Amino acid sequence: MVSVADIPFGIFHFEGLIAQLNHPLYAKRMATYTFARRINLVKTEDGFILTLKQGNTTGHLDV
Repeated sequence: MVSVADIPFGIFHFEGLIAQLNHPLYAKRMATYTFARRINLVKTEDGFILTLKQGNTTGHLDV
């Protein structure tokens, strides 16, 4: 699951995101409020690959 949106904040705006990375042993939530950020978005034949980074954790999502 992943959601990315342009968030208006007064006269400013920023890109907000929230995603959940599921692993067989655990689930990791990455979000703007935990200082995650979008690193890359690549278009493929089947859709997109979104790369997120939060601290030492990097996640790749097929969307």
